[in-house]
Amino acid sequence: MLSRTVLLLGALLTPVPAVSQIAADDIYVDPKPFGPRDASLPWHVVFSPDGKWAGIVDGHGRLSVDIFDVSTQRAVWSSSRENKKFAHRGVFAANSRRFVTVAGDDLLLLALSEDGWKTEKKIPLGFETVWPTYPAPVSLSADGEKAVFVDRGHVWRVSLINGKVERVASTANDVFHAYILPDDILAVVSAQKFQTRLIPEQGPAEELPGVLLNPSPDGSLWLVATDLHKFDMGSRHEKREYRLALAILEAKSMKEISSFELRSSGQKEKGKYRRRLLIAAEFSTDNKYLVTALGTGFIEIRETQTGEVIQRIDTYRDLNYAIGAAFSPDGSLLLTGGRNAGVLRWSRAKQAGEGK
Repeated sequence: MLSRTVLLLGALLTPVPAVSQIAADDIYVDPKPFGPRDASLPWHVVFSPDGKWAGIVDGHGRLSVDIFDVSTQRAVWSSSRENKKFAHRGVFAANSRRFVTVAGDDLLLLALSEDGWKTEKKIPLGFETVWPTYPAPVSLSADGEKAVFVDRGHVWRVSLINGKVERVASTANDVFHAYILPDDILAVVSAQKFQTRLIPEQGPAEELPGVLLNPSPDGSLWLVATDLHKFDMGSRHEKREYRLALAILEAKSMKEISSFELRSSGQKEKGKYRRRLLIAAEFSTDNKYLVTALGTGFIEIRETQTGEVIQRIDTYRDLNYAIGAAFSPDGSLLLTGGRNAGVLRWSRAKQAGEGK
């Protein structure tokens, strides 16, 4: 069972088009504001596979998700038009012409037409979704016919064809992520139990140690949290250290490619503790790099083969913490968000500073 289900991890989501490679001597420079936009927790950005569009979750400031034209940096659609609170981040289909998200008590299916992005279908869920601390993903099946999302510990599967809504897994508010795999196998991530369950349509579930945090765009790599340590160093109101052990795995074999550890000193800064070690993580489309947004305020870019940091951006260090980052599909841009610091667009350049 394990070997069969693990092989399915490599077939996650949708195919990704060929992209230009990010080179080891590349850095991201010249940060500029991306549109007239704030960034408040929760916040998340996802690019369409063709790189033309960006879906951005706005946090407690607006409670919405917007689709931006990357070239003009203008919002072309917003869930606020639906007059409903947004609860989950969205996902683009493989052809970049459909977008699925959850708003209030509806699942929304958007389509790109000659007149722009329009709501093609609203599927009533039968319940009002809650606003999470961090935006939970919406996962599409490989054929684009089903979507899966988590709300209050329940995993919901929705047919985009006939609108059927069904609860397929539940663990009393413990589930915080779920991904749909081929053959209707679900990867259900549990935070408290620190494990991931693979649930087939028929037959027993399989438990894998650690938390599968994020797949690479082609599904061949996984970022896995393998352990979380908390150390008290004196008064609990003064000092506490958190350590999060992470590994990058090859999905087909579950072989470890690299590993690294994130640490937070727990020192009180500006009235708050830096407990949130990892806010967001995204792979580059060529699988060579991983960008992480950290509770310490840094954006870090790491090589996947070594786990080593090749660039550290401290733009958000003095503004509480970084809350998201993502590469464009061709690697030419990096979008980042920091709490109370807005959204920044970084351009790729050589170490020497020469543009590409």
